[in-house]
Amino acid sequence: MSCRRSGSRGSPPLREESQRRKTPRTDCIACGEAAILGKRLCEKCLQEVAGPSSDQLHSIKDWMQTTIKKSMSDMVNVVTEKVLHNLDERHKAPSSMTEVSGRPHRNTHYSSVSEGELSLTDQEEEEQSEDTCSFNLEYLEPLIKAMRFSLELDNTEDTPKHDKMFRSAVKKGEKFPVHRVIKETILEEWKTPDKKLNFSRRLKKMYPFEEEDSKLWQASPKVDAAITRVARRTTLPVDEGVSLKDAMERRQDMTLKKSYLTCGMSNQASIAITTLARANHIWI
Repeated sequence: MSCRRSGSRGSPPLREESQRRKTPRTDCIACGEAAILGKRLCEKCLQEVAGPSSDQLHSIKDWMQTTIKKSMSDMVNVVTEKVLHNLDERHKAPSSMTEVSGRPHRNTHYSSVSEGELSLTDQEEEEQSEDTCSFNLEYLEPLIKAMRFSLELDNTEDTPKHDKMFRSAVKKGEKFPVHRVIKETILEEWKTPDKKLNFSRRLKKMYPFEEEDSKLWQASPKVDAAITRVARRTTLPVDEGVSLKDAMERRQDMTLKKSYLTCGMSNQASIAITTLARANHIWI
């Protein structure tokens, strides 16, 4: 009886071992090691495919945050030191005698006017504007030449020899290029002057200004009451403005408003670029 019971109890493990021996081994398709039962990959390759664990992701994230903060802090310190160094050098240098270009400061000469006021002559004003300009104009022509060369805008056409005999003696300087697409855009806009004026949101976000300052160019001026009195047909002028009755006058008024708003928007970009250029002159 004991033999039968022991044999009945030991039979299930023998069956499992026989089933395991009958099951063929599956190799990992990545490394060739024994794959997990029912899978095509081993445990190591499966972890690599699944990616890093949550703990590893948190550690990587913390490392990135720490590294970025340190890099930004180092960059701010370097820029601040350079700006302060440049400011100290400017305060030490006699600003009234020398300028950025290295040329001596000219004393301003005034000439009397018929009304008794003092004003600068045209030549002196031009010389003074050249002195106060932070950009050396001697670099302008090489800069344009390098830009045209980079954009492959140089004219490579061969000039006949007989045309060289009558070439103008005036030296032809380098000029800023105007692309064909820009010319076509300008001509297309002139074809439809009554087109509705729209400014993109990106343009407004790119040059942010205070609302009080932007009113100078975003609000077109109203028609003056003195002008409306000489107009052909107008309503009575009021404080809020006037209403022009003639169709041509209304069209002219609308065209002038569009021109004012367009120039104001371009002026907005010019102010931002000029201010940034002045700051860049301090940074570099």
